[in-house]
Amino acid sequence: MDTVFVLYADGTMICSSLPDDPVAPFHRDHVPAAAQFLRELVGESYEQMPKEIRLFEATDQTTTRLWTPNKAVEIYGPWREPPSIPDWEGDHKQINEDLKSEWESKGAGIRPVLLKIDELRKHRGEAWFPPKIEVRFWDYERAWKESVEWPSDWPGLYDVTSKKNGRSYRVYVPSNNFARLTAFLNSRDPSGAVIIDLNKMIPTMRFLIPGENAWLEP
Repeated sequence: MDTVFVLYADGTMICSSLPDDPVAPFHRDHVPAAAQFLRELVGESYEQMPKEIRLFEATDQTTTRLWTPNKAVEIYGPWREPPSIPDWEGDHKQINEDLKSEWESKGAGIRPVLLKIDELRKHRGEAWFPPKIEVRFWDYERAWKESVEWPSDWPGLYDVTSKKNGRSYRVYVPSNNFARLTAFLNSRDPSGAVIIDLNKMIPTMRFLIPGENAWLEP
Protein backbone atom coordinates (compact mmCIF):
# COMPACT_ATOMS: atom_id res chain seq x y z
CA MET A 1 0.00 0.00 0.00
CA ASP A 2 1.39 3.38 -0.98
CA THR A 3 2.14 5.83 1.77
CA VAL A 4 -0.49 8.54 1.64
CA PHE A 5 -0.89 11.92 3.28
CA VAL A 6 -3.99 13.89 2.34
CA LEU A 7 -5.03 17.34 3.54
CA TYR A 8 -8.32 18.89 2.45
CA ALA A 9 -9.17 22.58 2.41
CA ASP A 10 -11.56 22.14 5.36
CA GLY A 11 -8.73 20.82 7.56
CA THR A 12 -9.59 17.12 7.27
CA MET A 13 -6.41 15.06 7.23
CA ILE A 14 -6.10 11.40 6.26
CA CYS A 15 -2.79 9.62 6.88
CA SER A 16 -1.55 6.10 6.51
CA SER A 17 -0.63 4.79 9.94
CA LEU A 18 2.98 4.63 11.11
CA PRO A 19 4.08 2.04 11.98
CA ASP A 20 1.90 0.06 9.58
CA ASP A 21 -1.30 -1.07 11.28
CA PRO A 22 -2.98 -4.11 9.70
CA VAL A 23 -6.17 -3.42 11.68
CA ALA A 24 -6.44 0.30 10.90
CA PRO A 25 -4.17 1.18 7.95
CA PHE A 26 -5.38 4.81 7.85
CA HIS A 27 -6.49 7.36 10.40
CA ARG A 28 -8.30 10.67 10.14
CA ASP A 29 -7.85 13.88 12.07
CA HIS A 30 -8.78 17.55 11.77
CA VAL A 31 -6.49 20.56 11.90
CA PRO A 32 -7.68 24.15 12.39
CA ALA A 33 -6.55 26.85 9.95
CA ALA A 34 -5.62 24.34 7.25
CA ALA A 35 -3.88 26.87 4.99
CA GLN A 36 -1.55 28.04 7.77
CA PHE A 37 -0.96 24.48 8.93
CA LEU A 38 0.04 23.50 5.39
CA ARG A 39 2.46 26.43 5.01
CA GLU A 40 4.20 25.49 8.25
CA LEU A 41 4.29 21.84 7.25
CA VAL A 42 5.63 22.00 3.72
CA GLY A 43 7.34 25.40 3.49
CA GLU A 44 7.37 27.85 0.59
CA SER A 45 9.31 25.65 -1.84
CA TYR A 46 6.63 22.94 -1.92
CA GLU A 47 4.50 24.69 -4.55
CA GLN A 48 7.48 24.79 -6.93
CA MET A 49 8.27 21.10 -6.59
CA PRO A 50 7.61 18.84 -9.59
CA LYS A 51 4.57 16.56 -9.55
CA GLU A 52 6.85 13.51 -9.66
CA ILE A 53 10.19 13.08 -7.90
CA ARG A 54 12.09 9.92 -8.91
CA LEU A 55 14.74 9.01 -6.38
CA PHE A 56 15.63 5.66 -7.94
CA GLU A 57 15.04 4.24 -11.42
CA ALA A 58 14.69 0.55 -10.53
CA THR A 59 11.28 -1.10 -10.92
CA ASP A 60 8.84 -2.02 -8.12
CA GLN A 61 9.89 0.72 -5.70
CA THR A 62 7.84 2.32 -2.92
CA THR A 63 5.64 5.21 -4.01
CA THR A 64 4.84 7.98 -1.54
CA ARG A 65 1.91 10.24 -2.41
CA LEU A 66 1.19 13.64 -0.84
CA TRP A 67 -2.13 15.29 -1.73
CA THR A 68 -2.95 18.82 -0.59
CA PRO A 69 -5.69 21.22 -1.76
CA ASN A 70 -3.74 22.63 -4.73
CA LYS A 71 -0.94 20.15 -5.27
CA ALA A 72 -0.16 16.46 -5.72
CA VAL A 73 3.40 15.19 -5.35
CA GLU A 74 4.47 11.60 -5.98
CA ILE A 75 7.85 10.39 -4.72
CA TYR A 76 9.10 7.21 -6.39
CA GLY A 77 11.75 5.21 -4.61
CA PRO A 78 13.00 4.93 -1.01
CA TRP A 79 13.43 8.30 0.66
CA ARG A 80 14.61 7.36 4.17
CA GLU A 81 17.76 5.49 3.13
CA PRO A 82 19.72 5.74 -0.14
CA PRO A 83 19.35 2.85 -2.58
CA SER A 84 22.26 0.55 -3.28
CA ILE A 85 23.23 -2.44 -5.38
CA PRO A 86 24.28 -5.42 -3.19
CA ASP A 87 27.94 -6.40 -3.23
CA TRP A 88 27.17 -9.96 -4.24
CA GLU A 89 26.37 -8.64 -7.69
CA GLY A 90 29.94 -7.40 -8.06
CA ASP A 91 32.03 -4.45 -6.96
CA HIS A 92 29.58 -1.55 -7.13
CA LYS A 93 31.23 0.87 -4.70
CA GLN A 94 31.44 3.73 -7.21
CA ILE A 95 27.95 3.05 -8.58
CA ASN A 96 26.51 3.11 -5.05
CA GLU A 97 28.32 6.35 -4.28
CA ASP A 98 26.84 7.89 -7.42
CA LEU A 99 23.38 6.55 -6.53
CA LYS A 100 23.63 8.08 -3.06
CA SER A 101 24.77 11.43 -4.44
CA GLU A 102 21.90 11.52 -6.93
CA TRP A 103 19.43 10.40 -4.25
CA GLU A 104 20.56 13.15 -1.87
CA SER A 105 20.29 15.80 -4.57
CA LYS A 106 16.85 14.78 -5.86
CA GLY A 107 15.33 14.34 -2.40
CA ALA A 108 16.85 17.36 -0.66
CA GLY A 109 13.72 19.48 -0.92
CA ILE A 110 11.06 16.89 -0.13
CA ARG A 111 12.82 14.85 2.57
CA PRO A 112 12.29 17.38 5.43
CA VAL A 113 8.58 17.52 4.50
CA LEU A 114 8.30 13.73 4.59
CA LEU A 115 9.97 13.59 8.01
CA LYS A 116 7.39 16.04 9.39
CA ILE A 117 4.60 13.99 7.85
CA ASP A 118 6.03 10.85 9.47
CA GLU A 119 5.50 12.51 12.85
CA LEU A 120 1.88 13.26 11.95
CA ARG A 121 1.38 9.65 10.90
CA LYS A 122 2.50 8.47 14.37
CA HIS A 123 -0.13 10.54 16.19
CA ARG A 124 -3.31 8.61 15.57
CA GLY A 125 -6.69 10.19 15.14
CA GLU A 126 -9.72 7.99 14.57
CA ALA A 127 -9.42 4.93 12.36
CA TRP A 128 -10.63 5.73 8.84
CA PHE A 129 -12.11 3.44 6.22
CA PRO A 130 -13.64 4.36 2.84
CA PRO A 131 -17.17 3.11 2.13
CA LYS A 132 -15.71 0.46 -0.20
CA ILE A 133 -12.31 -1.12 -0.74
CA GLU A 134 -11.04 -1.67 -4.25
CA VAL A 135 -9.66 -5.11 -5.10
CA ARG A 136 -7.96 -5.20 -8.47
CA PHE A 137 -7.57 -8.49 -10.34
CA TRP A 138 -5.12 -9.51 -13.05
CA ASP A 139 -5.00 -12.77 -14.96
CA TYR A 140 -2.94 -15.47 -13.22
CA GLU A 141 -3.77 -18.65 -15.11
CA ARG A 142 -0.15 -19.79 -14.74
CA ALA A 143 -0.54 -20.07 -10.94
CA TRP A 144 0.97 -23.41 -9.93
CA LYS A 145 0.08 -23.55 -6.23
CA GLU A 146 -3.35 -24.23 -4.75
CA SER A 147 -5.89 -21.46 -5.40
CA VAL A 148 -8.56 -20.06 -3.09
CA GLU A 149 -12.20 -19.38 -4.01
CA TRP A 150 -13.47 -15.78 -3.92
CA PRO A 151 -16.39 -15.63 -1.43
CA SER A 152 -19.72 -15.88 -3.20
CA ASP A 153 -21.33 -13.12 -1.10
CA TRP A 154 -18.87 -10.51 -2.40
CA PRO A 155 -19.22 -8.80 -5.80
CA GLY A 156 -17.64 -10.66 -8.72
CA LEU A 157 -15.88 -9.53 -11.91
CA TYR A 158 -19.17 -8.93 -13.71
CA ASP A 159 -21.10 -7.27 -10.90
CA VAL A 160 -22.82 -4.00 -11.85
CA THR A 161 -20.44 -2.15 -9.49
CA SER A 162 -17.29 -3.78 -10.89
CA LYS A 163 -15.17 -2.20 -13.64
CA LYS A 164 -12.98 -3.61 -16.39
CA ASN A 165 -9.84 -1.60 -17.04
CA GLY A 166 -7.79 -2.94 -19.93
CA ARG A 167 -6.67 -6.42 -18.87
CA SER A 168 -7.65 -6.01 -15.23
CA TYR A 169 -10.87 -5.84 -13.22
CA ARG A 170 -11.76 -3.67 -10.26
CA VAL A 171 -14.13 -5.12 -7.70
CA TYR A 172 -15.49 -3.11 -4.76
CA VAL A 173 -16.00 -4.76 -1.38
CA PRO A 174 -17.81 -2.93 1.46
CA SER A 175 -15.24 -1.80 4.03
CA ASN A 176 -17.08 -3.45 6.91
CA ASN A 177 -15.56 -6.63 5.42
CA PHE A 178 -12.01 -5.29 5.80
CA ALA A 179 -10.83 -7.75 8.46
CA ARG A 180 -12.35 -10.66 6.59
CA LEU A 181 -10.96 -9.44 3.26
CA THR A 182 -7.47 -9.07 4.71
CA ALA A 183 -7.59 -12.56 6.20
CA PHE A 184 -8.81 -13.97 2.90
CA LEU A 185 -6.07 -12.30 0.83
CA ASN A 186 -3.43 -13.43 3.33
CA SER A 187 -4.65 -17.01 3.02
CA ARG A 188 -3.54 -17.18 -0.61
CA ASP A 189 -0.18 -18.72 -1.34
CA PRO A 190 1.94 -16.18 -3.29
CA SER A 191 2.21 -18.74 -6.09
CA GLY A 192 -1.51 -19.51 -5.98
CA ALA A 193 -4.44 -17.62 -7.43
CA VAL A 194 -7.88 -16.43 -6.44
CA ILE A 195 -10.59 -18.17 -8.43
CA ILE A 196 -13.27 -15.62 -9.20
CA ASP A 197 -16.02 -16.29 -11.78
CA LEU A 198 -14.05 -19.35 -12.98
CA ASN A 199 -10.94 -17.22 -13.65
CA LYS A 200 -7.58 -17.66 -11.94
CA MET A 201 -6.47 -14.17 -10.95
CA ILE A 202 -4.06 -12.34 -8.68
CA PRO A 203 -5.50 -9.59 -6.42
CA THR A 204 -4.26 -6.34 -4.90
CA MET A 205 -6.18 -4.22 -2.40
CA ARG A 206 -6.42 -0.43 -2.28
CA PHE A 207 -8.26 2.13 -0.19
CA LEU A 208 -10.14 4.74 -2.23
CA ILE A 209 -9.32 8.26 -1.04
CA PRO A 210 -12.20 10.80 -1.29
CA GLY A 211 -11.62 13.18 -4.21
CA GLU A 212 -8.61 11.22 -5.47
CA ASN A 213 -9.60 11.54 -9.13
CA ALA A 214 -8.76 15.26 -9.03
CA TRP A 215 -5.22 14.46 -7.86
CA LEU A 216 -4.71 11.46 -10.11
CA GLU A 217 -5.63 13.28 -13.32
CA PRO A 218 -2.57 13.94 -15.53
